[in-house]
Amino acid sequence: MRPWHTGLQNGEILKGECPCCETGIKQFFGGAEPKDTFSYKCAVCGTQCDLNRKVGQCRLTLSNPR
Repeated sequence: MRPWHTGLQNGEILKGECPCCETGIKQFFGGAEPKDTFSYKCAVCGTQCDLNRKVGQCRLTLSNPR
């Protein structure tokens, strides 16, 4: 029988607020090789940001940099 893997090892939850509207954010990072960053779009205001689990912060994603 083959073992069933859930991908929940090395679990880490990054918790914070949207930098624009302050809606709560919770993002799970896990698996055999968890990613360091995740692109997040707020469901309330549509602000896009990158969540970085190594640094523990959220950075705004600029759609039209000047």
